[in-house]
Formats: sequence, structure tokens, C-alpha cells
Amino acid sequence: MSPGATKLGCPCGMLRGSDEPLCHFCPKRKSPFDHLIYPLPEDAGLGVHATNDLGGQVRFGPDVEWIPEVNYTVDPGRSVSFESAIRKWWPGLLAGSLQPAYSGIRPK
Repeated sequence: MSPGATKLGCPCGMLRGSDEPLCHFCPKRKSPFDHLIYPLPEDAGLGVHATNDLGGQVRFGPDVEWIPEVNYTVDPGRSVSFESAIRKWWPGLLAGSLQPAYSGIRPK
């Protein structure tokens, strides 16, 4: 993210302390799916879902975490909760096979 984007967002009130980061993880291999997967929605969002990119890689996310300040870091330790959520609809996910992909902020 460019420094200018933060400076533009904050004065406009777009980024607040109650915003949620949108973290995504991906496996270390090509996607096993040829379609999108959306689980049933959760209280705060759509739940961890799967989308494929044009290169054949699958992205899992986003999850929901309320944060006190803007931070685009994806904590690799959060892969444990992603694995748990993904295994609800893909029990064959290998333990430790996820790596951080990217994050964003959804203003609330």
C-alpha cells in the first residue's frame, strides 16, 4: 500500500479504529477446485471462502478481526483458524499447507 492512500483515507473518515482487516491465505500448490466456494454467512461476514485467480491459485478468505488501528500485516499464526474454517467444507486440507497471501481493510 502506498503511504498516500493512508493519508487520503484517514482524513475522510474512511479508516477508523473499529475497521476490520480482510486477511487471505493460500495453499502452497495449485487450486484443487474449479469453482468458487462460499460457506454459509457468519455474523460479521461471509465466512472464509475460496476463489481462484487467473494463474490457477486458490485464495482463502477473508476472515473477520476487528482492529484498533490500521495494520495490513497478515499474521502467519492465523493460518490455524483458517485451516479450521476451511476444513468445514474441505476436510482434505493438509495441516500447515497455508501461507499468508494479502490483506485489506473494510471500513465499518
